[in-house]
Amino acid sequence: MRQLFAAAIVLLFVGQFQASPQDTAKCKVEGVHLCCGQCVKAVNSILKDAGIDKVNVDKGTKTVSFDAQPAACEKAVKALYDGGFAGKATINDKAFSVAAKPADIKGDEIVVKSAHVCCQQCISAVNGLFKDAKVTVKGKGAQRDIIVSGKDLTAEQVLRILNDGGFNGTIEAKK
Repeated sequence: MRQLFAAAIVLLFVGQFQASPQDTAKCKVEGVHLCCGQCVKAVNSILKDAGIDKVNVDKGTKTVSFDAQPAACEKAVKALYDGGFAGKATINDKAFSVAAKPADIKGDEIVVKSAHVCCQQCISAVNGLFKDAKVTVKGKGAQRDIIVSGKDLTAEQVLRILNDGGFNGTIEAKK
């Protein structure tokens, strides 16, 4: 009987130092552009650098999901956006937005820096987003610059279209 009582006390003591289920949030980002293994590898790398170890990346549904503390979820989603990816994020089924409104830039050419465009499939996908504009992708590596040329473009419009397609980047103001 004493052993049973001691075991119960130990379990209660240990239970107080473990994270409760409320401390862990379910994080999901849907609509992320994931066309190839390089995209998947980049997402996993970005999230690992943000402190997230167990990630489910589903190319078929274009969904990235993981469990973490709420603050870690926010940090990880921001890291995905900074890494050139975008999507509709939820934390415990509540919408979480990191998309910032770009500067009020208008013109016939908008430059988006550091978007994740790692392969020809990514380039084709970006081109497909802009039916009435010319798209040029410059740079090497997984994060490249996207130049959108057309008539009367706005930075907000270009970034919204890219975000809706699962891409993100930063708008560079013309000098």
